[in-house]
Amino acid sequence: MTAAEQLQAIRVTLVEPASAHQHWQDCFRPMIADALAKSPLSSDEPHAVLDKIMATQAMLLQIDNGTELLACAVVELAQGKAGPLLHVYAVAGVRMNEWLDTFIDKLRAIAAKLGAVAISMTGRPGWCKELPSYGFQTELITMTARVSQ
Repeated sequence: MTAAEQLQAIRVTLVEPASAHQHWQDCFRPMIADALAKSPLSSDEPHAVLDKIMATQAMLLQIDNGTELLACAVVELAQGKAGPLLHVYAVAGVRMNEWLDTFIDKLRAIAAKLGAVAISMTGRPGWCKELPSYGFQTELITMTARVSQ
């Protein structure tokens, strides 16, 4: 692998809470805020997400190519009917086609290490088009209707 190829290799790394806190405002908060803003049902605010990361109730994953932050994700271990599951509840970034394969591989590795029996994800409808090729299936759909006041 050439030096240029190594620089462009996609990396998905767990961000330690102290580092998440240090780089929150300039790196991670804008992306997470964008993901949360696109969900009409989300009650989380970016500061609450950081609080969960700092309390180790959630994990922050950084997705980069060695020179540029492409995306980040927030995941947590939750309890499902069949056992623990790794739940992805916020993902945001750019150029998903460059990092999605590596991201899914990393999620599978984290889930296995934590003893999770499955991976779940909350997201917008577009994810339903992207994830079936990775073995994901749509199990629930949330619909919303605005109530006029």
